[in-house]
Amino acid sequence: MSNEELVLQIRNGAPERMGELWEQVENLVKWKAKRIMTALELRGNVCGVDFDDLVQCGFPAMVAAVDTYDPESGSFSNWFMYHLQTEFAETTDYRTKRGR
Repeated sequence: MSNEELVLQIRNGAPERMGELWEQVENLVKWKAKRIMTALELRGNVCGVDFDDLVQCGFPAMVAAVDTYDPESGSFSNWFMYHLQTEFAETTDYRTKRGR
């Protein structure tokens, strides 16, 4: 089942499917968390955050993405990535010039 179909089922009264959606996006979260950790380590600015912290903040990002996803706007993965980046930025206290 696709992410989009799962999101629609969750929003239509099947919250028990949230675990299934997490299983589908967890590898994406881990991949992105690994990239963020590498970037932080290269800058010498890990700021007390470890890999598991970033992976754990992926679940609230997924919940927020499910709550606000509009099927007309495109794929769920793209919408989820926006929320994931926001959670990672808050967790690591990293802001771009534009975000400041």
